[in-house]
Amino acid sequence: MSKLKTFVISCAAAVSAVFMMGAPSSCDPENWLEPDRYDELQRPPRARITIHTIVKYRQGDMTEQTIPTYTKEQITVSSPWLTSKEIEHIDIRPRPGKPGYYDLLLTLTQKGRREWIMLSNAHQNDDIAFVIDGMFYRSFRPRLLQNESDVQVLIDGPFDQATARELAWNAEFNYIKINRQ
Repeated sequence: MSKLKTFVISCAAAVSAVFMMGAPSSCDPENWLEPDRYDELQRPPRARITIHTIVKYRQGDMTEQTIPTYTKEQITVSSPWLTSKEIEHIDIRPRPGKPGYYDLLLTLTQKGRREWIMLSNAHQNDDIAFVIDGMFYRSFRPRLLQNESDVQVLIDGPFDQATARELAWNAEFNYIKINRQ
């Protein structure tokens, strides 16, 4: 009977060890999300934002790329200065004098804030490309940060209501999903 008992205990320990080896990521409280968001976490990020400088005179540099626009044209941009990886949250603000259109208030990470400072200082009077899922959406002029501690930047629209809400809705999910890969 003691050999059987030893065998059962050994098997139970082995099975427990196998289950525990696969468990840390799913049991880590840091990775827990609300159950109703589980399906959302399984889908790929969408409404991903990248912000680029616009290349006026192509020089064949490896950092330049040509991307499509929503009007079926193409535009050449540099490597992105800022991506959804550095955008923690987006709030939409009604655009003054344009009902149904919005400006975007982006909350950036500290890295994103540093990138924005470099971008806005170097290209304050230049048009910057706002790209959604690899397609040029519109251009804008970057605003300088008002305070040294600011982590929020305002991107002037107009962004139509559907686009603004989609960007705001997906921003936090994209931030979580992209930074956990």
